[in-house]
Order: sequence, then C-alpha cells, then structure tokens
Amino acid sequence: MLPKGRFTGLSLINGLLIGLVLLIMALGGVAIYRSLSVQEEVARSFESWFEDANGYQKALSIQAKTRQPILLYFYATWCPHCKDFAAEVLSRPAMQTFVKNYPHVRIAPDNGQAEQKLMSEFGAPGYPTFYVVLPDQKRVQVDTFTQTNPPRPKTAAEFVQSIQDVLKQ
Repeated sequence: MLPKGRFTGLSLINGLLIGLVLLIMALGGVAIYRSLSVQEEVARSFESWFEDANGYQKALSIQAKTRQPILLYFYATWCPHCKDFAAEVLSRPAMQTFVKNYPHVRIAPDNGQAEQKLMSEFGAPGYPTFYVVLPDQKRVQVDTFTQTNPPRPKTAAEFVQSIQDVLKQ
C-alpha cells in the first residue's frame, strides 16, 4: 500500500495531465473549426471567378466586347502563401465588391498543360501572382506585398488600391 501523501501527489499529477490533454484537445478543436470556417469563406469568395485556361478564354471574350481589364490570379492549392492571400485579401468584402466589376480568373497551373503554358507566357515568378490584363493586352503584375522595409502582405484595401492604380495608367 502506498503512503497517503504519495498517492495524493500521483493523483494530482494525473489529474493535471488529464486536464492539460483536454485543454489541448479543446484548443485544437477550436483551431480546426476556425480553419474550416475560413476555408468555407474562401471557397464562397471564388464562386464568381472563372477557372483555369477555359475561364481565361471566356474572360478574353468578355474583354473583347466590353474593353474591360481582366483580373488574373495564379495560385496553387498546396501553397500556404496562396491560402493566406485568399483568406486575408481575396475573400474580404472590399475585394469581393471590387472584382465583380471586372472579368476575373484564377488559374492553377497544376491543373494542366494549358494552365502551365499561361503561367509561362505571363512569366509569373511563383505563387501567388496577380495580374491586370488591360484591354490593349498589356499585362501588369500587382504586388501582393508592400514595398516597405520589411515588406508585409497587403491588406485587402491596399491591394484594391494597387489594382486601381494600375487601371489609372
């Protein structure tokens, strides 16, 4: 039989360990729930976007009729920077309202050769990369980071302003 004080000490340690495990599980559950809700928000924000090479052809067709610029986004589903950019910029109301005024396309080069060819033709340096294709077919890359020292990701409002600055050219 264990002495009474020692048994109480083991019980206390076991209780604390069980409490710690439960706390970690609860925090993990909150993080997973938040992650899933962000993913759902991002997915909803892309419902109006044309997709891949076929979508780009549709946007070019609209541009030929309307003379509107095209907003073009190269991304990869596995890219953590793309996920952050989509969650923190592209899915925000300011950006969602703005893109509705223009044909907008997202292209995942991993989806096929036609998409890879477009990324190559644009000279996109990596992921995420965003362009404005003007009616004269001039392609202007829009930085996703500020030019500050040190650089930081742009907010949705800053990114919309960057696009508007390109459109004023």
